Amino acid sequence: MISLIRPAYDFLVKFAKKTFGLRQKEADLAQSEADAAEASRLEEAEIRRKARIIARTEAAAGRAVGVDVAAIAQGRPLDFSQDAFLGAWFVSLNSDPKKLTEKFEKTTNLEMLNAYRATCGEVLICQEHPEQAGDFIRGQRSIEAVAELRGFDLDTGGHDPSKAKNKALAARHSDQLSEPIKVVRTDHQRQRQRGD
Repeated sequence: MISLIRPAYDFLVKFAKKTFGLRQKEADLAQSEADAAEASRLEEAEIRRKARIIARTEAAAGRAVGVDVAAIAQGRPLDFSQDAFLGAWFVSLNSDPKKLTEKFEKTTNLEMLNAYRATCGEVLICQEHPEQAGDFIRGQRSIEAVAELRGFDLDTGGHDPSKAKNKALAARHSDQLSEPIKVVRTDHQRQRQRGD
């Protein structure tokens, strides 16, 4: 009788082990999907945090906050396509140099400054997406190179043709941010205060 039951018993044990193995694989897959979803949620939260920092910084400096950065900071769905980042410049590896040169020829210094600020913001936002970040980094570096050729300071918004590496470009594009108003005190007499 044992010899008759043994093959069926062995078959049932193998079937149970296989079923348990499949269930374990399903549980492992579900856990890895949950881990990936949590990592994605944390990444999205970090991107939104960076967007809020950029928006606060731009608003504190009195500059307009980009529509895309404001949308990300406010919690709207994230879209990492290049069309979603308005104002930012991206340069892909297969970009046509002639078209890029024409684009820079038509762009004024102040337009380039706005594009540079937007592009720098997108570089920070897209750090976890290297395929988009690489295009924005190339765009940022291109703007920096052209600004250096023109003698345009991207930090201050000032234009100094004497620092330009290409005098023709410096003469063609000479717009800059206006100088801040300086208040000069003409009365050097010390003001009296209570208790003096």
